[in-house]
Amino acid sequence: MVYRELDAESHMWLKALSGHMKKQEMLDFLEKVSEITEQGKREFADSVLEVSVRANIELVELLRKEDGIMSEALMEIFAPEIKKIVEIQVEERVKRAEKQVQERVEKQVQERVEKQVEEITDKKRIVQLIVTARRYGASNKQIADDISVQFACSEEAAEEKIKEYDEGLIIV
Repeated sequence: MVYRELDAESHMWLKALSGHMKKQEMLDFLEKVSEITEQGKREFADSVLEVSVRANIELVELLRKEDGIMSEALMEIFAPEIKKIVEIQVEERVKRAEKQVQERVEKQVQERVEKQVEEITDKKRIVQLIVTARRYGASNKQIADDISVQFACSEEAAEEKIKEYDEGLIIV
């Protein structure tokens, strides 16, 4: 079949698939596609349009550069598809962001729990040290020295721990 001999109006769809459309034929085709609203026919029209745009890419680029008609027509035709793509991308980004937030929260919770466990463990060890040292007659000064060495703190902080223990503030 020789596409150049086809009647433009009655064979618009077949001619659209060729790579030899003229400017006015492409504009008429775009207008025809934009008028279709029925779901099944619209999907068919979109498929033909996609092939036509690829087959006539140079003409499409020329029309796009000449004026906004082509861009507007394509945007109108592909608006539902573009909307779907944008919705999918937004949904994917939201899921990624939620995952990142969840991971950060889990990490922070894990760090807090580990810190609290470490603090409780240190308190238990300090209490054990105080109890044991006192059992063997060590002075508060000697106990404070041991605490400051074992827990890498100042003697003042160590003395404060002994005071907290004596006042019943350290409970394990």
